[in-house]
Amino acid sequence: MACPKQRIRSVSCWRALGCYTVFRSQGRPVNKKGRPMATECRIKCRLSPGLFADDVVARIRALGPDKEVGTVTVIVSRHMVSSTSRRSTCGTLRAYCTRAGRGFSAVVLPQASIENGQSVIVPSSEVVRA
Repeated sequence: MACPKQRIRSVSCWRALGCYTVFRSQGRPVNKKGRPMATECRIKCRLSPGLFADDVVARIRALGPDKEVGTVTVIVSRHMVSSTSRRSTCGTLRAYCTRAGRGFSAVVLPQASIENGQSVIVPSSEVVRA
């Protein structure tokens, strides 16, 4: 696979230029040694239709900047969620769990959220293992 910064096909290019965070193996984030950093999981969410036909607005419960559990809004593609309904419904959002402990899990979302960015902390009760 070619490095996104330069079109070089060597592994040393990945390490030297810092390209190791690119989703390299089946869409999973990998570390400097090429090993998977996270496991795929699903997060319970409330889904509503987006502005375009292939967009969905997902609202998940997550820990906010004020250390309180609140709602985080993410606009994602329709193929990242479990429900294909055009109405507001409950469903699950595909994501990657990086760490879990003390009732919370660190999750990397498929798109950056409006409030917290791409990495959020969600209650462990909201995570469904894939």
